Amino acid sequence: MAAFRTVDEFARTASGDPLPYPERERFFAFLCSTLMQDDSNESTTTLKERLIRLMSA
Repeated sequence: MAAFRTVDEFARTASGDPLPYPERERFFAFLCSTLMQDDSNESTTTLKERLIRLMSA
């Protein structure tokens, strides 16, 4: 699932270490709810692009 791969890539500290489990879990829940609201089956690349746009806004 794209959300799992995206959490692995984005849920990291500035030094590149994974965020604590509770924070990764919240991020995963956020991604799942976002994908369900859009009713889409986005690729990992598309999901990453959306997150980058959201983070730079």
